[in-house]
Amino acid sequence: LMVLNREKRSVDHKHFYDILDYLQPGDCLVMNNSKVLPARLFGEKAGTGAKIEFLLIKRLEGDRWETMVKPGKRLKPGDSVSFRIRRRRHQNCGVPLRGHFYGTP
Repeated sequence: LMVLNREKRSVDHKHFYDILDYLQPGDCLVMNNSKVLPARLFGEKAGTGAKIEFLLIKRLEGDRWETMVKPGKRLKPGDSVSFRIRRRRHQNCGVPLRGHFYGTP
Protein backbone atom coordinates (compact mmCIF):
# COMPACT_ATOMS: atom_id res chain seq x y z
CA LEU A 1 0.00 0.00 0.00
CA MET A 2 1.51 3.32 -1.06
CA VAL A 3 0.33 6.24 1.09
CA LEU A 4 0.77 9.78 -0.23
CA ASN A 5 0.75 12.57 2.38
CA ARG A 6 -0.01 15.71 0.39
CA GLU A 7 0.67 18.09 3.27
CA LYS A 8 4.12 16.68 4.04
CA ARG A 9 4.75 15.82 0.38
CA SER A 10 5.91 12.37 1.44
CA VAL A 11 5.25 8.78 0.45
CA ASP A 12 5.02 5.87 2.88
CA HIS A 13 4.91 2.18 2.03
CA LYS A 14 2.53 0.19 4.21
CA HIS A 15 0.65 -3.11 4.10
CA PHE A 16 -2.81 -3.18 2.57
CA TYR A 17 -4.33 -4.32 5.86
CA ASP A 18 -3.39 -0.81 7.20
CA ILE A 19 -5.79 0.88 4.78
CA LEU A 20 -8.46 1.47 7.43
CA ASP A 21 -6.00 3.74 9.26
CA TYR A 22 -6.10 6.12 6.30
CA LEU A 23 -9.76 6.15 5.25
CA GLN A 24 -12.04 8.91 6.55
CA PRO A 25 -15.85 9.22 6.38
CA GLY A 26 -16.80 10.34 2.87
CA ASP A 27 -13.64 8.95 1.22
CA CYS A 28 -14.04 7.09 -2.04
CA LEU A 29 -12.06 3.87 -2.45
CA VAL A 30 -11.57 2.74 -6.05
CA MET A 31 -10.60 -0.89 -6.59
CA ASN A 32 -8.76 -2.00 -9.72
CA ASN A 33 -9.38 -5.63 -10.58
CA SER A 34 -7.74 -5.61 -14.01
CA LYS A 35 -5.61 -8.61 -14.83
CA VAL A 36 -2.21 -8.66 -16.49
CA LEU A 37 -1.07 -11.69 -18.40
CA PRO A 38 2.33 -12.50 -16.88
CA ALA A 39 4.04 -12.96 -20.24
CA ARG A 40 7.21 -11.09 -21.08
CA LEU A 41 9.49 -11.63 -24.02
CA PHE A 42 13.06 -10.39 -23.99
CA GLY A 43 14.79 -9.88 -27.30
CA GLU A 44 17.56 -8.08 -29.11
CA LYS A 45 17.12 -5.61 -31.91
CA ALA A 46 18.74 -6.93 -35.08
CA GLY A 47 21.78 -4.94 -36.13
CA THR A 48 22.34 -3.12 -32.84
CA GLY A 49 21.81 -5.76 -30.16
CA ALA A 50 19.69 -3.29 -28.15
CA LYS A 51 17.75 -5.10 -25.39
CA ILE A 52 13.98 -4.95 -25.97
CA GLU A 53 11.23 -6.15 -23.62
CA PHE A 54 7.70 -7.01 -24.76
CA LEU A 55 4.88 -7.36 -22.23
CA LEU A 56 2.00 -9.25 -23.82
CA ILE A 57 -1.19 -7.53 -22.68
CA LYS A 58 -3.99 -9.15 -24.65
CA ARG A 59 -4.33 -11.51 -27.61
CA LEU A 60 -6.19 -9.63 -30.31
CA GLU A 61 -6.61 -12.50 -32.76
CA GLY A 62 -4.41 -15.34 -33.97
CA ASP A 63 -0.81 -14.24 -33.53
CA ARG A 64 -1.62 -10.52 -33.04
CA TRP A 65 -1.04 -9.17 -29.53
CA GLU A 66 -1.50 -5.85 -27.82
CA THR A 67 1.85 -5.17 -26.16
CA MET A 68 3.85 -2.70 -24.17
CA VAL A 69 7.40 -2.37 -25.48
CA LYS A 70 10.30 -1.10 -23.41
CA PRO A 71 12.12 0.96 -24.56
CA GLY A 72 9.65 1.56 -27.36
CA LYS A 73 11.59 4.49 -28.81
CA ARG A 74 14.31 2.12 -30.00
CA LEU A 75 12.00 0.31 -32.42
CA LYS A 76 10.67 1.60 -35.70
CA PRO A 77 8.25 -0.05 -38.15
CA GLY A 78 10.22 -2.64 -40.12
CA ASP A 79 12.75 -3.36 -37.35
CA SER A 80 13.45 -6.99 -36.53
CA VAL A 81 13.84 -8.48 -33.04
CA SER A 82 15.45 -11.83 -32.18
CA PHE A 83 14.24 -13.89 -29.23
CA ARG A 84 16.15 -16.62 -27.45
CA ILE A 85 13.80 -19.44 -26.52
CA ARG A 86 14.98 -22.52 -24.63
CA ARG A 87 18.63 -21.82 -25.45
CA ARG A 88 17.97 -21.78 -29.17
CA ARG A 89 17.91 -18.65 -31.27
CA HIS A 90 14.73 -17.95 -33.22
CA GLN A 91 14.35 -15.10 -35.64
CA ASN A 92 11.16 -13.13 -35.48
CA CYS A 93 10.15 -10.70 -38.18
CA GLY A 94 7.52 -9.16 -35.92
CA VAL A 95 7.00 -5.42 -36.13
CA PRO A 96 5.71 -3.37 -33.20
CA LEU A 97 3.25 -0.94 -34.72
CA ARG A 98 0.98 1.36 -32.73
CA GLY A 99 1.14 -0.79 -29.61
CA HIS A 100 0.53 -4.05 -31.44
CA PHE A 101 2.98 -6.86 -32.08
CA TYR A 102 2.69 -8.72 -35.35
CA GLY A 103 4.40 -12.07 -35.45
CA THR A 104 4.58 -15.28 -33.51
CA PRO A 105 6.27 -14.84 -30.12
